[in-house]
Amino acid sequence: DLRRIRDHLSRQALLERLQNDQVPPHRRRLLWVLLSIVGTRDDLVLVQSRLLAPSEKPVEPGLDAAIACYLSLGDERELRWLENHFLNPEHAEFSRAYAAITALRVHGEEIGVIPRPRLAQALARILPRTDLADLVIADLARWERWEYRETIAKLFEKIDPATEHLKTPIIAYLKQCP
Repeated sequence: DLRRIRDHLSRQALLERLQNDQVPPHRRRLLWVLLSIVGTRDDLVLVQSRLLAPSEKPVEPGLDAAIACYLSLGDERELRWLENHFLNPEHAEFSRAYAAITALRVHGEEIGVIPRPRLAQALARILPRTDLADLVIADLARWERWEYRETIAKLFEKIDPATEHLKTPIIAYLKQCP
C-alpha cells in the first residue's frame, strides 16, 4: 500500500529527518520504511552508519526497520555485511540480533527482495545461539527449509535445563519436516 504513494515522497526530506536525532523512535521507524521505498544505493552509507552507531538504550527502537531498509536498498553484499555484524553467533548482541531476525522475517514474508532460501541461510547462522535459536526455527519451518533438520535435531540432543525453551519449536519443526 505504501508503494502507491512513492511519487508523493521526498527522498531528501526523509534523509534529513532520519539524520535529526530529535525525531521520536516511532516516527523514525516509519521514515525507514518510507526510505526503503524511495531510497537508492547511495543511501546505504547513511543507513549503515546508523546501524553501527552506538546506542544508549539496551533495545534500539526501530532498528529492525532500519535493517529492513538497508536490505531493501542493497543486495547480497549488504546481507553478508548484516550476517557478519548482527548475526555472527560468536559475538552477536542479543537485541541487535533480534532486530536483524525481525527484519529478515519481514523480508521473507512481505518484501521479497532477497530470495527466501538465502534469507533462511542467514537466519540459520543464529542456530548455535541457544538464546536466539527458538526465534528462527519457526521461520525455517514456515518457509519449509528442511536442509537444517540435522542441525536442529542436534540441538534437541543437547537440550539441558538452561535450553529447555528449545524443545517446543524443535519438535514442531521436526514434526513438519517431511
